[in-house]
Amino acid sequence: MSNLEVKQIQKKFGKKEVLKDVSFTLEPGHIYGLLGRNGAGKSTLLSIINNRVIAKSGDVLLGGESVFENDQLLRQLFLVNDSCLSAKDENQKIKYYLETAETFYPDFDREQAEHLMSAFGLKGKQKLRKLSTGYRSIFNIVLALSMNIPYIFLDEPILGLDANHRDLFYKEMLDVFSKGNTSFIISTHLIEEVSHIIDSVIVLNNGTIEIEDSVEDIINKAWTVTGSEEEIIAVKNDLNVVGWERLGNQVTLYIYGEQPVVSDSLTVGKTTLQKIFIQLTATEVA
Repeated sequence: MSNLEVKQIQKKFGKKEVLKDVSFTLEPGHIYGLLGRNGAGKSTLLSIINNRVIAKSGDVLLGGESVFENDQLLRQLFLVNDSCLSAKDENQKIKYYLETAETFYPDFDREQAEHLMSAFGLKGKQKLRKLSTGYRSIFNIVLALSMNIPYIFLDEPILGLDANHRDLFYKEMLDVFSKGNTSFIISTHLIEEVSHIIDSVIVLNNGTIEIEDSVEDIINKAWTVTGSEEEIIAVKNDLNVVGWERLGNQVTLYIYGEQPVVSDSLTVGKTTLQKIFIQLTATEVA
């Protein structure tokens, strides 16, 4: 498996600049979380990487070669969203799409697909247009987890799934990942739910990369300082504050970086991936 390099991607829709010089590298052997608020450009970015949307400028390289208009390289990537297989005829039965996937992706594992369909309760004779929102997500998951290719991109993959099906999806994805042939990139708003699964994070904020780091390193840099408003005001300018919140007469600062050194009257603590994400992508800082 080769690294996938996203290099200086820019994209505009009309006058709105959605992606601004976005660059990062995906490496084999990881489960990435692509995090960002609504409208941050996550879906657009994933579509560009998979050559479904054309960028204004920039490139995506797999093993040093551009994937754009390169069918051989694009067959090593797969994006799970509402249009997994282009030009789908929704009147067709599920088994038709499995056969289509086998045509376009030579390493597609039909046995794995049948296993997943059985586990999730999806029937090959069902027509796509008759599936509920949750079972459309399951259909996409079956395709993705059967591809047997280096990079799978999952854009809100659990839309409409109940807790049992979400749990099953995570278990099946980790089983595929354990075989060592596939890296996953998950775009989701359910940060706490995936925080124990992903090992690396890319935060997209206002069209740029805010953070590209391992989950472990992000958590190690995520701190809180809590105390009275008067005490907090006295120290906040000396700290790398990314956000704050008030609870009663207590104020909590969110710090990203080195462990804060403050007086004993203030309480220093740790915080979660979701909390630090919320503060990093908020519109205001204390």
